[in-house]
Amino acid sequence: MVYNVGIVGTGFGSLVHYPGFVNHPEFEPVVITGRDEQKTKTIAKRISCPKWSTNWQKVVADPEIDVISIATPPKSHKEIILESIRNGKHILCEKPLTVTLKEAEEVCKEIEDSGLVGMVNLEFRYLHNRAYFLELLKSDYIGEIQDFSIIIRNSSRLNPRTKGYNWWSEKSEGGGVLFSVGVHYIDFILQVFGKITRVYGHPMIYVPKRLNKQTGKMKQVTADDAYAAIFEIGDKGHGIMQISSVSPFGKGTRMEFYGSSGFLALDEKGRIWAGRLGEHDSPTQLSLPTQNESASTKRKHPLVDAFVRLLNDFAGGIASGRSPSPNFFDALQLQRVLTALNSSSSYGKAMKV
Repeated sequence: MVYNVGIVGTGFGSLVHYPGFVNHPEFEPVVITGRDEQKTKTIAKRISCPKWSTNWQKVVADPEIDVISIATPPKSHKEIILESIRNGKHILCEKPLTVTLKEAEEVCKEIEDSGLVGMVNLEFRYLHNRAYFLELLKSDYIGEIQDFSIIIRNSSRLNPRTKGYNWWSEKSEGGGVLFSVGVHYIDFILQVFGKITRVYGHPMIYVPKRLNKQTGKMKQVTADDAYAAIFEIGDKGHGIMQISSVSPFGKGTRMEFYGSSGFLALDEKGRIWAGRLGEHDSPTQLSLPTQNESASTKRKHPLVDAFVRLLNDFAGGIASGRSPSPNFFDALQLQRVLTALNSSSSYGKAMKV
């Protein structure tokens, strides 16, 4: 069966969602929706989408649409999700699921009561090197994990004029580096350990004003462009995460895990390094398992192939009537961690999750 898809959101929706659905045999993206008429029309033409609209409610109500794919700012997610559920649509939503924990709890209850399938686009799970890295960590390759560090540094938002003010700059809209990037790595920590028991969070705004292109004036930023966090895992494990989107010459992402019998790292170039006591004198690079992947699915954006692999699970979930992981309830667990981090930064102390 082929499912007709309506995509709400023209940014990431046109870069990853649309080409991903196009390259999956069980989905047919038929319409993309945006707020600005001329922009939406131009994007639809560029990506060869059959239809475009500026009325997402009309798209959600269309009986010919089976799936709603949400690629809008987090603040709008709740309304679109609830309306999609009312109209009997299966849902694929961008992360984070919502802005607040209360909203996340509400949409989780609604999707569960509806019997519809809901997944969240945590597509980093489907990157081959990251999936293998997780497999090694969960297989006791380095024994009992004791501590870890996740360092993410780039300069993508360093220039306040080329990266001007938009929803990403507004905390109330769900903007900031924690919600946009950190959530993927908190998800990874939860995959490794199954839980996070206590957190300490510290947001920073290093670029306090950005250019509002509509007014031509600089506007005050309220969302973090850098974030530091400490995680406690039960009584034994702990780790840190540092993120910055304003680091000059930032090298990218590096994850390091240290266990009772060894070390594993995923470096800035996506390579996996391992060292095991009694086996290695120094860390050595591991080869990734061979992957069978059609070259025809390759697209410009590096996340499209991972998104297509997520769609395999999404299609299977619709066929079986179950919501595969990462689903709304995985996202709810993430929301609890995000909420604890926000509370920690507000009160200036560690908070239980």
